[in-house]
Amino acid sequence: MDSLGFRATFYDIIGYMIPGSLAIFVGWANVFVWGDAELAKNAMKIVVENFGFSFVVIAAAGYVCGHALNALSSCVIEWPIRKLWWNKWTNWTSRLNEERLARVDEMARKEFAMPAKQLSAFDIRIRLESQLPGPAITGLCFLSYYGMSRNLVALSLLATPVSIAIAGWWGIASLIVAGLFFYQYKRSVVNYYDFLGSSLLLAA
Repeated sequence: MDSLGFRATFYDIIGYMIPGSLAIFVGWANVFVWGDAELAKNAMKIVVENFGFSFVVIAAAGYVCGHALNALSSCVIEWPIRKLWWNKWTNWTSRLNEERLARVDEMARKEFAMPAKQLSAFDIRIRLESQLPGPAITGLCFLSYYGMSRNLVALSLLATPVSIAIAGWWGIASLIVAGLFFYQYKRSVVNYYDFLGSSLLLAA
């Protein structure tokens, strides 16, 4: 596997594993609060006593749960965002000065037969991977971070009911955390598209 493929796999695993592993903990907390507290305590005891093996199992299960959480956050978080603010967030050409926009627009019309503002992130990533592997790897890191931020927004919202049950102010804290992750999600999307556009200028 080449460097690009290895790092893409690494960022993919981390981006799913961290939110997914936290989702397992939230699930455990729900069992503890709403279900069988004794069962939850015994499960935690087994995890602590067999930490090495449990870590591997939870990491693997977290990766799988991360995919499920990603599908959920895509529907619940990103779908309405795409209807409301997505065009503004991803309009990287509007944040270029006239000189840079002219350069990248000329290249886009020559290479893709369309203006730069119509290029998709996929179009740009394919060009970077073939010509500029360094920026392409950094772009994958941005992409993983933005997906992870969105998943953490969904997870924070899912954790709110059990947080309220444990202590009312925990619920407020959970909503505040969800808001912070949402802000980071927005920044990650904007930064991802701005980075793609800036990297494309290197090949223009």
